Amino acid sequence: MKPDASESTPAGGAETRALDRCLTELLDLDPGERAAGLLRYPEALRPALAGLLAAALDEDDFLRPGGALSAALIDAVLDDETPSLEHGTELGAYRIVKEIGAGGMGRVYLGERADGLFARTVAIKLVSPVTATASLERMQREQQILAALNHPHIARLYDAGVTGQGVPYLVMEHVDGEPIDRYCQRLGLGTKERLRLLIDVCAAVEAAHQRLVVHRDIKPSNILVDSSGTAKLLDFGIARMLESEEDERSRASASIGAPAGAPQAPRGESTGTFGREGLTPNYASPEQLAGAPTTTSSDVYQLGLLVWEVLGGRRPDPETIDARRAGAASKQAIAMAGLVASGLPLADVAAVINKALAVDPGQRYPTADRLREDLSNLLDARPVVARSSGNLYRVFRLAARHKLASVLGVAVVLLLVGLSMAYTVRIAAERDATRLQAEHAERARSETEQVVDFLSGLFRASDPYARDDGRGPGELSARELLDHSSEQLRTALADQPLARARLLSEVARIYSQLGLLDQAEPLARESLRLREATPDVLGSDLAQSRLVLAGIDRQRGHFEDAATLVDDAVRAYRDIDDRRGLARALGEKGNLQGDVGDADAIESLTRSLEIWQELGVAEQEANARLFLANALIRNGRNADARAQREAALRLQEARFGPSHPAVATALVGIADLYKNEGTPQLAVPLLERALKIFEASFGAQDIRVAVAANNLGLTYADQGDPKSARPYLQRALAIYQVARPDHPSVGQILDNLGTLEWAEGRPAAAASIYRQALSQLRRTLPEDHFYVLQARYNLGEALLSLNQVDEAAPLLKESLDGLAAKLGADNVALCAGWSYLAKIAEMRGELDRAEALFARVLMLREAAPGQDAAEIDAAREALQAFHRRHPRAAGPTAQP
Repeated sequence: MKPDASESTPAGGAETRALDRCLTELLDLDPGERAAGLLRYPEALRPALAGLLAAALDEDDFLRPGGALSAALIDAVLDDETPSLEHGTELGAYRIVKEIGAGGMGRVYLGERADGLFARTVAIKLVSPVTATASLERMQREQQILAALNHPHIARLYDAGVTGQGVPYLVMEHVDGEPIDRYCQRLGLGTKERLRLLIDVCAAVEAAHQRLVVHRDIKPSNILVDSSGTAKLLDFGIARMLESEEDERSRASASIGAPAGAPQAPRGESTGTFGREGLTPNYASPEQLAGAPTTTSSDVYQLGLLVWEVLGGRRPDPETIDARRAGAASKQAIAMAGLVASGLPLADVAAVINKALAVDPGQRYPTADRLREDLSNLLDARPVVARSSGNLYRVFRLAARHKLASVLGVAVVLLLVGLSMAYTVRIAAERDATRLQAEHAERARSETEQVVDFLSGLFRASDPYARDDGRGPGELSARELLDHSSEQLRTALADQPLARARLLSEVARIYSQLGLLDQAEPLARESLRLREATPDVLGSDLAQSRLVLAGIDRQRGHFEDAATLVDDAVRAYRDIDDRRGLARALGEKGNLQGDVGDADAIESLTRSLEIWQELGVAEQEANARLFLANALIRNGRNADARAQREAALRLQEARFGPSHPAVATALVGIADLYKNEGTPQLAVPLLERALKIFEASFGAQDIRVAVAANNLGLTYADQGDPKSARPYLQRALAIYQVARPDHPSVGQILDNLGTLEWAEGRPAAAASIYRQALSQLRRTLPEDHFYVLQARYNLGEALLSLNQVDEAAPLLKESLDGLAAKLGADNVALCAGWSYLAKIAEMRGELDRAEALFARVLMLREAAPGQDAAEIDAAREALQAFHRRHPRAAGPTAQP
């Protein structure tokens, strides 16, 4: 019996009986007919019937694809059912600003933080009352999924809750951007810019997969790019957690007897049993459309379509996609991909897309990260994995990376490749006869590696960073073992150069960690020499030796040598596709860039952090966060730095406990931020705790003790307590002068001691120390480095107070010119320096220049936001006093 669509809504008991009757009718229908059947009832009954139907079918998640209701039905049933919230409505700590979207699943609002703790603009997703009635548990699961996804290219979940009417909502990061395809088209982005965006998206998807989350609806509209060029993956509305092994076994048992030929998930992958509703057909994978289990491979397929669309500049036509799903080859895909990617090898682009879009999931890239790596190969003109790994292809790709190489050089390489191939054909016939010898050689190699591994593990016992028990070296005899082993390695393993090189490099690394650079350097250099002299050395081993030596050179202040080594290591790790090695090398490169004042340090360190996050190595992630925080501070981004350091501290304490040197390193970083933010009293206890941990872990003369002592001394100085500050700074200087006498830190600590003398009214003593500081810094840093410029300024200021004008003037002028180039000529922080130059010009009778400088200082003070009134008054008085002293001054006709 079909209900009359004009039937009025029953009331009271009649309503209950009507609902019961309608529900019975719906349950009598075939599952595929229930959606249409529900639409035949009056609109007033539909929400209640939908909830009853879901409950009757035991569907705790009735909105899922393949569940009680289809996506099309949800759109019809829920249209206009979600309540509209007025501007100013508060949901927890957030306030509604305006509606920015609506659909069958509910409404989306722009919101803002309402409690005044801090400013934040958010997107608030309000789910329909029907969904709320039958699927609160589903919302909780979705909340858990999003909460687990903390990645720079995934829109974050901030909060979740239920309104007073019982409607669930999610508070998410608001991404003010546009879909990735439109963004690329509007700005006319080139191939490299598009590839970088795609690489970031793949990293986001891989991060979700690492948390066992499959997105299932990757398409341009779900990837927004903001004004800074950052891509964000959105809308996990139909995403699902991969099933546990127990769930998978249960499903496998239940599926015995499934029709032959039904698509199967790749072996070894967990799956989710989802149907095809709720998906975007034009972007769905073949297995999704077939209703087969969904795996991470489905996301890889959708990423392939995204690559096609973003690089091709337009959406693939449905006919081509249908042909691909049917397994037919498509030359049209190659043509489309070449529209924008004309600067790339077309065959490489096509190979990448074809591999991602393989009909058989087992033939696709095994992970989103592997697709990301091949996109990186395209970006860097390296051979792509999707192509044949034959020698000729690799030669031509390498030649493309080095376009200045001569044709003769390439011809020689091709000749060698030909000879190698001929030799391979010849030895193939002899392979069976030599298999036994090869097995013996492999066993001998394995035994050697086991010995090396054992010794390496033994040596690590003296490395406090490799232990988690918090014990210092004094409680172990490992340091003696380390020294003894170093001596033995001078002659040991002479007939096994690679094994010896590995041990030398490991011992050098540990010596370096202990701050014993004199012991570390010769071992590191010998390790590198041995590996460079061995023809069959692995690229990763060679890169590792270079990286260890680069770290030693950087700590010694030999920055040019370090840069050459670390750049070689980065290239090598990229070429051999070693992501762990690349993360370490980028971290070392970023630290080196930071030491020499290169703003690119943030980019290198951010990429290093992203790789460690993707690999899920918490200890290395914590270190990377600390390194990145240092670079952020150098660029004035203290708030971002604090977040990185606090996250690192949580990771370190969770892994090692409260007394580990890694925890102390994080404490030093957070204390430094407190000091910079004007709250040194909060920094003191953190630094005192860090100093004790370093002393217990490394001994009283370790370089880390010097760093903590220097920071503690500066913190006391900031509190106006030079008496407490001086012994800590002197202790830091004494350690550095013995351990690293040529390091820039010696100059920095001297500069700090000079500032103490200046603050206590002893300019002559300050000038003497400042001279030493400037001499040391000029030997180890470029002339335009910030520390050199600062030391020039300090010495000039002290000399000027001693009336040594001729020597002070050039020092102040050179310093201010360099600082203005770095900070901007209108930076109010330079006003004191400009005032000094004005006084010098007046003393020399350069009245026009003096007047212009006094006027400039006043102008900058008045224009600077938040400038103290006393500073403005002082600048005004200085200019007026000049006019009183020189009433006939003509005005500022000279350039300052």
